[in-house]
Amino acid sequence: MNFEREIELLIKSRYPLVSVRTIEEEYVIESLYRFCQKENLSFFRWSVTAGLRANMNENSFYHSNDPLAMLKLAGDLIGGEPPAVFALSDFHKFLDNKVNLRLFKEHLIRIKNTENTFVVLGSSVKLPEEIKLYGAELEAGYPTEEEIMREVYLIESEFRKSDVDIKIAIDEKMKNKLIVLLKGLSFQQIRRIVTQCVIDDRTFDASDFQKIAKYKKEVFDSQGTLEYFAGESPKNIAGFSNLKTWINKRKRAFYSSDERLPAPKGVLLCGVQGAGKSLAAKVIASEFELPLYRLDLNRLYSKYIGETEENLRNALKTVGRLAPVCLWMDEIEKALASSSGDMDGGVSQRVLGTFLTWMQERKEKAFIIATANDIKSLPPELLRKGRFDEIF
Repeated sequence: MNFEREIELLIKSRYPLVSVRTIEEEYVIESLYRFCQKENLSFFRWSVTAGLRANMNENSFYHSNDPLAMLKLAGDLIGGEPPAVFALSDFHKFLDNKVNLRLFKEHLIRIKNTENTFVVLGSSVKLPEEIKLYGAELEAGYPTEEEIMREVYLIESEFRKSDVDIKIAIDEKMKNKLIVLLKGLSFQQIRRIVTQCVIDDRTFDASDFQKIAKYKKEVFDSQGTLEYFAGESPKNIAGFSNLKTWINKRKRAFYSSDERLPAPKGVLLCGVQGAGKSLAAKVIASEFELPLYRLDLNRLYSKYIGETEENLRNALKTVGRLAPVCLWMDEIEKALASSSGDMDGGVSQRVLGTFLTWMQERKEKAFIIATANDIKSLPPELLRKGRFDEIF
């Protein structure tokens, strides 16, 4: 389900508060405005620099930059007709003020079970516990497969309208590969790299896929938790005959639409350092014809309470956005080693519990490739039957 449909359902379900995590603020605001126009709702948007503005007007209400003044003004607006939707950019950063928090909470109580909604948006929205129970959380700005191609065709039409002679050569088979390459990028990032490819030689075809892969690697490497890797040909690795045989037998099941045939979940590769486990992971991704992302669990750990678990949940959400995908977890025993959790306040145990639950319950197609140097260090619950399809 795309963002526009999700936010529409939440507003119609009379949620007083929706928090939206996004790097595409303009996309969220435009989507909310279109929805309000369609449903005949009032629309207001606020930022601390521009103040409170009605619809898409640039003129703001007098002295509405201050968060408290904006809340008082919003209190007057939510009592009228038609009901209103408020898009508040980075407003969560001002809720450490007790007066702002109290007044905002009173507004949420007041508009509960009405069609009025406050939407708080930002790149990382963390709401106080006192108001979390009034709202729902969403992530926005990452297009579906249909929206990816729509954005590519939109860029093409914009170039043609500007009388620039360009050539777009993407057939059906190439289109599927292009979708996989662009999946996980935001609207803005897709527009940036596709436009760059077209401007370089006034052509957009399969020769640009390498540029897109390089750009995507740079994007994910900068985020710190997921790294993008290219696959390797099976010809580049010797041995591993049992693994190669297993892959050839099971890879078709990954794409099968027959619900009676379960898709493969993943494999665990064990062996000493230098045995070729990392190269084998790249070969598996190549054979499955899937992008390969490496999840560095050690980078998830933080000194702040609860942030490690939040980092893991966000990383797994990103994996879901990228699916179908191969998720490579290198030297997994170093991050999930069997431990009582006494040394770190139970953080490692909570991380393990979150990861095991995701492994068991995930609906998206994510094939896990875990590698380990010392299998004895791994917790027994990770090795039980059903976690991995096979251990090599």
